[in-house]
Amino acid sequence: MFYEKSLPWYALSLGEFYLITILLKDINKKYVFLFSVLTACIAGYNSDITYFLSISRTIVFYPFFYAGYCINPDKLYTILNKMKYKLFAIVPFVILFVFAYNFSKDFLNILKFFNARFPYSEIEGFDVFGGVFRLLYYPAVFVLIFSFVALCPKKENIISIWGRRTLNVYALHYILRAVVTKLYYLGYPMDNLLGMGCCFSIFIISLSITIFFSLKIFVKPMNFILKPKWTDGEKVIKSD
Repeated sequence: MFYEKSLPWYALSLGEFYLITILLKDINKKYVFLFSVLTACIAGYNSDITYFLSISRTIVFYPFFYAGYCINPDKLYTILNKMKYKLFAIVPFVILFVFAYNFSKDFLNILKFFNARFPYSEIEGFDVFGGVFRLLYYPAVFVLIFSFVALCPKKENIISIWGRRTLNVYALHYILRAVVTKLYYLGYPMDNLLGMGCCFSIFIISLSITIFFSLKIFVKPMNFILKPKWTDGEKVIKSD
């Protein structure tokens, strides 16, 4: 029960994020952030830091959580809402597309690095310079995050509903992921089934999953599971 590899890891790591932040609340935020990044880069060299209590993922993803804790969202939106940042925000996604297209054959190996479950020694090509790659990984991902925020419209539109139901998509996408993984090991990769390259297949599948699991039909059953209600006399307490 202490080795979480699937859906529950997120809830476990999230709880650990809050506990760590509470414990470090009196320390200078800059030092905490820098220390968390360096710890994540070094931790990958320790083969004992893996699934137990989701420690590996907690260490690697904590800098993102802590940055979100420190950043003032209103100030961030005000800065990124400027046209020059919106135009620049397109560039990182073009670079990401080119990178994904050129390294599509190594996708599964690179995914091991991105999902933060494995030590560097278990990832081909990362055993020596894994810490350096992770040090470069953080600024790259932060640039993508800020670019995404810059490109997001401030007013609601036809796709806004997808953003409000991301927890549903996250929880339910594991069902289709299991099917896609099984097909792959049976010799039926999705890029062949769809008749297109790996990058385009991933994009189409991801978009389809997002749209499908954002449908209203899934809202009530998922709210029943994720946002339960308890009756206390005449009061109804609803969890957030």
